[in-house]
Amino acid sequence: MDKNKLKINKTAFIVFSLISSFLLFIFGLSELFSLNLRELGYLELFSSVLIILNALFFLKTNNYNLHSSVYLLSVMVIFILLLIYGGVENTGIFWIFLFPFLVSFLKSPGESLWWNLLYIFLISSVIVLNVLGFISLPYSKEVLFIGMLVFIVVLFLDYLHIKLTLELYSKIERLAVKDHLTGLYNRAFIFPYLTKELEKVKRGEVRRVCVAYIDLDNFKQINDTMGHLVGDEVLKEFSKLLISFFRKEDVVARIGGDEFLLVFSNCKPKEIRERLEELRKKVEKKFAKYKVSLSFGLATAPEDGLLPYSLLGVADRRMYEDKRKKERFKSRPTLQRHLPDYNS
Repeated sequence: MDKNKLKINKTAFIVFSLISSFLLFIFGLSELFSLNLRELGYLELFSSVLIILNALFFLKTNNYNLHSSVYLLSVMVIFILLLIYGGVENTGIFWIFLFPFLVSFLKSPGESLWWNLLYIFLISSVIVLNVLGFISLPYSKEVLFIGMLVFIVVLFLDYLHIKLTLELYSKIERLAVKDHLTGLYNRAFIFPYLTKELEKVKRGEVRRVCVAYIDLDNFKQINDTMGHLVGDEVLKEFSKLLISFFRKEDVVARIGGDEFLLVFSNCKPKEIRERLEELRKKVEKKFAKYKVSLSFGLATAPEDGLLPYSLLGVADRRMYEDKRKKERFKSRPTLQRHLPDYNS
């Protein structure tokens, strides 16, 4: 579960806990005055207190998986009891439709499936016990059949809605943070990400962060002489090489036409430099017919600074020093025209 969705789920958990506790408290008090529903009333009052205590412990421990499961288990038991006792005016059966909705907000699709299967099993067991005469439900067989049928339809529609929503969310997220051509991260993602990683260095959570700025040499000539379609294919192939040369946790981004930025957490500069040299040889061999190579500059935090803009400036300067050593380009505008001012 990603951080943004987890944050939404935690908020939903607190909100649902407060609403559920309040409703259970109100219904519990009202049912205490009914001779036939006093046991249910006491159980609802107890569940109300349990749900509030569970939410308070969550605020202290921040263990979302545990406390959301305790909440769902408590609600599940109450809904089953409402089905058995009938509740006020035998309206208890209507509450069973609420459970899939709660689960879809608090758990992942995979977890939701197992929770709903358990819920269906319990409801079905209650109905079977009623048919066999072990318990007596306050509903006719027709009402129970229609209720279960509607519940299954609601469950299916809820699952379909979750699936479509997640697919749409994933698509929007990809469009927001990924480069449309190469599939690498884009500028909108990499700069804020670097800022967060440098904050971790300041707090001592990460020992070192390395930043590599890469520029493809002679790439402009491909676009000018062979066309942008060929240039696009070179960028795609080069991007695949970049991904294959580094760890999954390393972040690779395209920040310009032929400009790339790599961020490494808990890195070893010597090893990264060696990998970049290997990458250069691989690029020169793979794209020999285009006479393409690469220049790179490597900067590390905290050694070269802890401000994103200054660190990127060091990597940019070292990349141009690397380029001048190869004597392939005379001059080029600096990276600063691409970077937001993080120091302001």
